Amino acid sequence: MDRVVLLFCSLLSCGIIINIMFQFLDERCERIYQSRSLYRCTTAVSILLLTGVNCLDHFIFNFIAHLLVFVLVSLFLYYDERKGIARIAEAVVLYIVIAVLETLGVFLLLYLLEAMGQVPDSAAILQSMVTAFSKVILLFLYYIVFRRLWRKLPARSGTQYVLYLVLFVYSAVNVLTLAFISGSENPVILMLMTGCIVFANLYMLYFIKVSDERNDYKLQVDMMRQQERMQYENYEARSRQYTEMLRILHDVDKHMKMVDELYRQNHIEDAVSYAGQIRSRMKELVPLSYTNNTILNCLLSDKTRQAEQAGIRLEISASMVDINFMKPVDITTIFGNLMDNAMAAAYKCEQDRHVRLSVEPQYDMLLIRITNSTTEKIVIKNGRMPENKKGTGIRNIERCVSSYDGSETWQCADGVFACDIILNRIESQS
Repeated sequence: MDRVVLLFCSLLSCGIIINIMFQFLDERCERIYQSRSLYRCTTAVSILLLTGVNCLDHFIFNFIAHLLVFVLVSLFLYYDERKGIARIAEAVVLYIVIAVLETLGVFLLLYLLEAMGQVPDSAAILQSMVTAFSKVILLFLYYIVFRRLWRKLPARSGTQYVLYLVLFVYSAVNVLTLAFISGSENPVILMLMTGCIVFANLYMLYFIKVSDERNDYKLQVDMMRQQERMQYENYEARSRQYTEMLRILHDVDKHMKMVDELYRQNHIEDAVSYAGQIRSRMKELVPLSYTNNTILNCLLSDKTRQAEQAGIRLEISASMVDINFMKPVDITTIFGNLMDNAMAAAYKCEQDRHVRLSVEPQYDMLLIRITNSTTEKIVIKNGRMPENKKGTGIRNIERCVSSYDGSETWQCADGVFACDIILNRIESQS
């Protein structure tokens, strides 16, 4: 019976390790072949092969076998732009990390059992507990900590970390409790229960991973939709201005004749008033010059008119700064969202509605600062906007800023909300 239990533990251990290996390669590389059956068969063969080697209970053979499987699968079933040596080194490091995490779990379990004075006499029971506990440690540290080292993932909330902690403590307590309720007469029950605990954690963590990725993809889609909406609104505004300009140009000859006729009949005041009305209509169609970038000039001109209509005092200081290193879509995203958020917050104020925008060059960087009056009190720590206050617009800003190796800092105090952005001039972005 002990041999059966040890075989099951080896099979469970190798299954978890191979599962992690394939997930790691799927995230880091591309599959060479399209056949899913090939990868499923390779997974099954790898698990059985390593289980057989593991049953020999020889550390060197076990270490070499795992490394060979990791390296061969990485080289012959996956590809990326890196050289083979780099991928081999990565496979070796992955297995070493897994081995270290498993060892950590073993030492921690033995320490807890000795501290409680409940070290099982049966080798089968102890091996079952060691397998379950070490794999729980491995799964949690891999999914929660190490995956974030090579893949950029969205920030987790405090609630998510509490959920991980509760799940880990629950699993660990279950493993330790089994040492009290299961004696040497029931090793099969202990074996099955520990196996269920490990697989339950594996698929629960995998489900959380898939859910996080789904939410991340949904957020990216929302960002793209918002960018498309902003671009559409910008093009729509340009279209209205173009139509209005054509209408004025179509009647310009009539307007000139009317002004000339008024002057000939000595109606000077009427002629000046008429010319002023035409000039006022033309002024709305000509964007103000803030920078050397037409797109930003048009955007800020539109926001200036919107601010006037909303009763918001808008102050813009740009001093003809050069922002042509930025992509047009990034200009619209960053400045459009900043101005929309600031004006929306200022509009809620009953008094002193104001928005101030400053754009200044500083060596090889671009400094953007926007402040606005606000009635909302937001608690900001270390200059970072709270996750629950981030809408699609702010996330779009953060994504664009990071593409220029920049940073953003938020502040809220004394009824004034402020955002400071630093962008590095990366000419290749233009």
